Amino acid sequence: MESRTFSSLWRRLAERFAASADIKGAAAADPQATRRLIFTILYGPGFVLLHGVTNFYPLARLAASPWSPETGLTVAASVLLGKPIIFLAIASHIVADWSTRNAPFLTVELPASLGYALAYAVPGIIIRRWLDDFGHDSMRFLVRFILITVVTAFLFAGTQAGLAVLIRGIPLGELLSPAFTLAVGDVIGILTVAPVFLFALRDRNPLAYARRHLAVLALGTAAIVLIALAVFGLDVTDDFKFFYLLFIPVVVLAVVRGLSGAIFAVLITDASMMTIIYWRELSFSTATELQLLMSSLSVTGLVLGTTVHERGIYKEAFTLSQEQLSRSQSLLLHSSRVAVVSEMAAALAHELNQPLSAIKVYMRALQRVLSAPDISTAKAQELFEETVAQVDHAASLIRRTRNFLRRGEKHIRKANLRHIVSTSLALMEGEMRSSGIALTLDLPRAIPPVRASEIQIQQVLINLLRNAKDAVMAREKPDRAIVIAVARDAPESETIRVGIGDTGTGVLPNLRGQLFQPFATSKEDGLGLGLALCRSIISAHGGEIWLDESMPGMTWFSFTLRVHREAAGHER
Repeated sequence: MESRTFSSLWRRLAERFAASADIKGAAAADPQATRRLIFTILYGPGFVLLHGVTNFYPLARLAASPWSPETGLTVAASVLLGKPIIFLAIASHIVADWSTRNAPFLTVELPASLGYALAYAVPGIIIRRWLDDFGHDSMRFLVRFILITVVTAFLFAGTQAGLAVLIRGIPLGELLSPAFTLAVGDVIGILTVAPVFLFALRDRNPLAYARRHLAVLALGTAAIVLIALAVFGLDVTDDFKFFYLLFIPVVVLAVVRGLSGAIFAVLITDASMMTIIYWRELSFSTATELQLLMSSLSVTGLVLGTTVHERGIYKEAFTLSQEQLSRSQSLLLHSSRVAVVSEMAAALAHELNQPLSAIKVYMRALQRVLSAPDISTAKAQELFEETVAQVDHAASLIRRTRNFLRRGEKHIRKANLRHIVSTSLALMEGEMRSSGIALTLDLPRAIPPVRASEIQIQQVLINLLRNAKDAVMAREKPDRAIVIAVARDAPESETIRVGIGDTGTGVLPNLRGQLFQPFATSKEDGLGLGLALCRSIISAHGGEIWLDESMPGMTWFSFTLRVHREAAGHER
């Protein structure tokens, strides 16, 4: 009869709480709200059940036990459900205490239940704000969570001891040990149970997670139970000598599965240890000493799991930032290529004008040949072939420009360095000729393939050639010359050196130390990004780029590229 009365009372309280929190209405549209509604209904029965199961070695003075998982359930409920949980916590605590001890209601049960609900619901509401600010999987949240748990547990235990002294007249000396046991038991219960519900109900689908990692969780559970039995379940082993073995599965699960693995490992470990304590009927003093070991294991597992989890988050964020940086660099390179082509527009127009004018001349001549009384087939064929050759020449200019402007080719692969250099020179040839610059190319007969992105290395060569041209044009000197030299320092060397030399003004002394830094420039209208981009590209290719002014009368910018491994291995 009494159980039916408590059951109906609890059902009415849960329904009122759900109505006041408007959980029913939200549950229809939000799966998390549905889980919160279920959690609200099951909180009371779960609290009573956990309190009854773990209420071994109770101290009559304060009803303390070595492990209080119902306290962790209360903290999780206050975090997830807010202020209304206070009323459910009071009712649940009264029912649970009445089922395990017969203490006076007004002088003992009611004050204890009120104190319990306020002590653990209010910190839960504070933790709820931290959860919104930091998330449940951050180290900042975990440190605050542990600190407020310890402070709250010891304040509540001290308050309970003080009330027992004032109301019941119990000497304070008799309450110190029970108060300590009560506080540590609440700390362990909160650190063990609360993270499970915070992790499962806030962001995760617990059933899907359990199915996805069933093998790892089952293996971890088996390892924890077997080690706990070996350490605490056998008479031949010392109670605490091999306790450190329990850290092994906890650490492994934390490293393998991160925070979720640590939460699961801590729960299974503490539950296994409490079960063995109850089974072996260990002394209360032994159980109290074991509490400290359990708390240290819980804190260690949660801290390690959070560290691994945050490391995974930072690694993922770093990967995303690298991808964004790569995309940004690709866009910047493309913009730079567009700028280069726009600056070469006059030279490009001049180069295209030559084949177009020739085509016009040849077509007019062909028209006269075809309109003559005696048509010369051989002459017409010759003019037609010359016209096609000029069309091919104009098409090649357009094709090279289009390929240079093409975005997205950034994969480093086996490449022909001779082709890269000749293509870059073809793009700059008209501009160099119109500027009266003598361009010299020094290439060895045999150049092994290199590992490179053709478009990006073309970008480097054109940037260096344009810088060399600007330096040469800034100096009033008749011998305007630019040299491109490709060499391999030794037959067995794994790099090829490419150098751009010019007879220009050289590099200002104040710029030499920051030459490859962004925005370092001596040009009035320059941004100072060209050499910085060149260094970034060459570094991504595993090479180096540097300034060389050792040769009198010339300034050299050189960079290295790695020989393709197949070519290097073949030459050996």
